[in-house]
Amino acid sequence: MCKLIDDAASIGCGHVQPSVGEESEIRWIQRACDHAAERGVRLCPQLHDKTLHDTVANCKQLFDTVNRENFGLNFEASHLILQESKPRGGEALRVLSDKVFTICVQNYRKAEGSSVAVLPGDPEGVNFGEIFDVAREIGFDGFVTHMSGSYPDLDNLTVCKSYVAALRSLMR
Repeated sequence: MCKLIDDAASIGCGHVQPSVGEESEIRWIQRACDHAAERGVRLCPQLHDKTLHDTVANCKQLFDTVNRENFGLNFEASHLILQESKPRGGEALRVLSDKVFTICVQNYRKAEGSSVAVLPGDPEGVNFGEIFDVAREIGFDGFVTHMSGSYPDLDNLTVCKSYVAALRSLMR
């Protein structure tokens, strides 16, 4: 991970997105954070199921355990929907706000035994209007990234255009 951090720093990338899947990885993340801090890099795993950063409560616990100023979160709301975890949406962003370094926008809804990628505006997916309202409320001024799922009936350009149109209207 130190090589990745060094490479990121060398090109001016201020964020690296590791994952913490097990408690045994925490000491390595702490070391990576220390290495990254010397280079002005922050580590921010994505809120994601099957990790130690999969719910709001678990994220807060991990922040306390890692205990590094440059360790935070890439907030991603759809995994909270898929896990039926609460709080979610804007309230989750509000609770985690002091450690949200970046926001990832992707959209899924729960399906029978699985999940389905949906476009912005799907009533069972993420309410991006709420996310952006809370982001403004908390003074978020970081990067917003888009990560898209697989849409069998749509080409990538159509998906991207849909996200750009939806998100552009929210960035006021």
